[in-house]
Amino acid sequence: GVAMAVEAHARGASVTLVLGPSSEPVPAGIRVVKVVTADDMATAVQGELKNIDFLIASAAVSDWKSAEVSTQKQKKHEGDEQLKLVRTRDVLAEASASIHASAQKTVLVGFAAETHDVEKYAQEKMARKRLHFIVANDVSAPDAGFETNSNSVVILGSGTRVEAKGTKRQVASRVWDAIAGGKS
Repeated sequence: GVAMAVEAHARGASVTLVLGPSSEPVPAGIRVVKVVTADDMATAVQGELKNIDFLIASAAVSDWKSAEVSTQKQKKHEGDEQLKLVRTRDVLAEASASIHASAQKTVLVGFAAETHDVEKYAQEKMARKRLHFIVANDVSAPDAGFETNSNSVVILGSGTRVEAKGTKRQVASRVWDAIAGGKS
């Protein structure tokens, strides 16, 4: 996400980065909105949707959250504990619905981190969330994923299939090259 923001800024764009917990440095010139929870992120993104040319949704905070939040420490007891999880708000789906309901011509770009049938699941996500492009990332590959400095992705769109490999910044540049034509 930060690499995409840095590349957009380097190309002259005005960039707002809605950023979850991260230690990754963000260069000057990029407006940062820091969030902690998925609810925070969804609210922050909704607040930034007016008059934007591109929405790049590269990572969610979490797809799940605890069903119950306690204000007090939970004491240890014998036996196992069961934790009930519920889905968090779908930041990208909500943003896509808002964009499609407006007259904006925002290009919607999602990312799909998968471990198998990568392109199939990415295509399904792109259709389900009504995106213009999706960047499919096989996070099980040794040269890709969350904790590496390199990446290997496939950029998919209507009539578009582009493979990109290299440093995260090089891949971000290739993604921007592929999606920039989607802005009419």
